[in-house]
Amino acid sequence: MTPLRVLVASEESSFVELATRVIASADHTVFVAKTPDQADALLTATLVDAVLADGRSTAALACLPQVELRTPGAALLVAVDPDDGNTLRAALGLGATGIVALPLSGDALLGALARVAETVALRRRAPGTDRPPAPEPLLLVQRMVDGALLSEEELVRAALLTIETLVREVRPRVELRFANEPVTAPSADVPRLLLGEIDARVASLEIEGGDKDARGRALAIGGILAGLLALRGSRGERAPSERRVISDRELFEALQRTLSVLGPHKPVSVLVVPDDGRERAPESSRTDATACVGRVGEDLVFVLAGVGAAEAATRRRVLAPDGLAGVASAPQDGRGAADLVRVAKARLLRARSSPFRAVARAEPLSAVVDELLSSPLQAAGAYGCYPLLLSLGGLSALARQATDEALRAGPCIMHLGASAASLHEALADAERASGGKLSVHASTAPDGVYGVVLVGEAGSWSCVGRDDGEGIAAVHAADPVLADRIARSMDAS
Repeated sequence: MTPLRVLVASEESSFVELATRVIASADHTVFVAKTPDQADALLTATLVDAVLADGRSTAALACLPQVELRTPGAALLVAVDPDDGNTLRAALGLGATGIVALPLSGDALLGALARVAETVALRRRAPGTDRPPAPEPLLLVQRMVDGALLSEEELVRAALLTIETLVREVRPRVELRFANEPVTAPSADVPRLLLGEIDARVASLEIEGGDKDARGRALAIGGILAGLLALRGSRGERAPSERRVISDRELFEALQRTLSVLGPHKPVSVLVVPDDGRERAPESSRTDATACVGRVGEDLVFVLAGVGAAEAATRRRVLAPDGLAGVASAPQDGRGAADLVRVAKARLLRARSSPFRAVARAEPLSAVVDELLSSPLQAAGAYGCYPLLLSLGGLSALARQATDEALRAGPCIMHLGASAASLHEALADAERASGGKLSVHASTAPDGVYGVVLVGEAGSWSCVGRDDGEGIAAVHAADPVLADRIARSMDAS
């Protein structure tokens, strides 16, 4: 199994002791944080592959946005009583990508980490080979020398691998100083580096501590990174756009003004969507609450004043009906303007990597199931799929929450010790309990393939899978593209 770096966030000593013992038994490295401040200090110096947060602790849950911001792509696992609907909603609302049931089971935790390890192994390797990841930046540089023009995806992947390798190989502090500002790796500025929001001219690379060989490797890797970013910055000006490109400073100032006007107790959300050239005028009745503040890079940035996470999800369906968008809301994702934009952009990057986008045209429904269940990790790219372990009662609670707010959880694998018939019965109970706010559409084929689409006030939730007679394995997500795709397949059958 690929060794992982796991952060355990909890104020409960018994939880920390059990989780640490189980995680260490699989030869993973464990870090512990009891408060958001401790987590912030640790994440400034260390990249983690996953966080296990105790859902009973408000302080532990507050660590999730920090991990998502500072280590994009890390698995956000939360230990929750599956029948505790309020805590489950809070965890998923904070971006949790996996739920581990309480009371904590060593086997369940190891199973979740095994799934994360598979994803990390894929991210650290070049697709389609057994070659370790470190040489990939070197090979990409060789392709540059040969005159190849790398794609945006290759550049981002190479930069991510470069930074991960740099931090893994050289434990001391590493500072890359650019023409306009320093970027310390790893830090909260790393997502800005990957998204190309800073000047690409490298002025210097400074390393403190570490042995001679480690410093030499860091200098070599830093040189590769400089070459990658220089190439990215020399690809020429993009076609002019009618939308004004604003600077980070202007964007953050506009957001800060919105935050200050609303005050500390009013919500505000940021929506980032790709600029595909079509008009996205807000609903006339909401013009005062939604404003496109401009275009940063290739993406449009909307400020949703006085709009919380639930309404932002609804607005997302108007502004990004294809589901390709990133949403961040205060206060759960941070009060700072910079944090909101960075979290929203990280979520947009995750949406671009969704495996569901790759199967949008698969026919029939069984093809969708086979595609999703056969290689979900490979299809998900850098962000991967993580296990969502729920009891059947927990699934009913999750279904009810689909009526309240669109879940931001990424694609998840569910392993339920129940038949498809039991699943449908639980969902029917949730539909009746919703008082008409939730409609459930289910279909089961003779070969055991089934699909479920739940339509609520804030969006759609979908689930597809197979029933092997002993239980069901399924993939689910609050993904409107997949939900519409499954609904069409069910209508066709």
